[in-house]
Amino acid sequence: MLRSGQGDAVRLVACGALIALAACAFAEDMKEDPAGPPTDPVIAAECDLTEYKFETQTFGPPALIVDNVPAGTTFGPIVVPSDGMFIEDVVLVLDCSHTWLGDLIVRLDYDENTDGAIDASTTVICRPGRTGACGQAGTGVGCGSNLVTGSIYRFDDTATGTLPTANCSGNVAGGCYQPTGVGAGPLSVFEGRTKGGRWWLFVSDNQGGDSGTLTSWTVHLKNTPVSTTHTSWGRVKSIYR
Repeated sequence: MLRSGQGDAVRLVACGALIALAACAFAEDMKEDPAGPPTDPVIAAECDLTEYKFETQTFGPPALIVDNVPAGTTFGPIVVPSDGMFIEDVVLVLDCSHTWLGDLIVRLDYDENTDGAIDASTTVICRPGRTGACGQAGTGVGCGSNLVTGSIYRFDDTATGTLPTANCSGNVAGGCYQPTGVGAGPLSVFEGRTKGGRWWLFVSDNQGGDSGTLTSWTVHLKNTPVSTTHTSWGRVKSIYR
């Protein structure tokens, strides 16, 4: 025999169970079909190089970044072995020094077919702190902070921070940065292209009074997962264009 009040409690428990079952059934109905809308593979967290392959060019002694020569210097090539895969993500790593960051333009180029023509290109450092895109009219001399040899600078679209563009003084700490400066662009321009091409690094100093050196540069590549079932229409077009 149920005591006073117990009957209500039992009924409440039973009602709660029925509501939970109904909610579960509704949730099942709301699950996406396995063959539903395609999604892009998830890119690794910022500058996490797990599962990335890399190739490096090292200079001994470090190569000079010549002061106030906008024509700049092109370093490379870094040749990435072909493994029949496509590029999923790119992280560029620089070990370099330069006083007055705002003088610098640094661009990464990719010759996909090794035919001498650049198929994709993006600028990762574009005179931070200065108005006007790289190579165009602008004002100011840019950020006065310094890049320091031994402080490793990684560039990745997923980074949350940028190189200094204001209140610039002292040395820039090594770390993970987005491409920085008016006119800088994303590294995603290389996604979907075939591996096995040649990489080039263009570096120029665009104001007198400061210079620097390049100790090494490294291209880290993540392959498109073989097991990916769905992909975006944009990625499909980039692969077969």
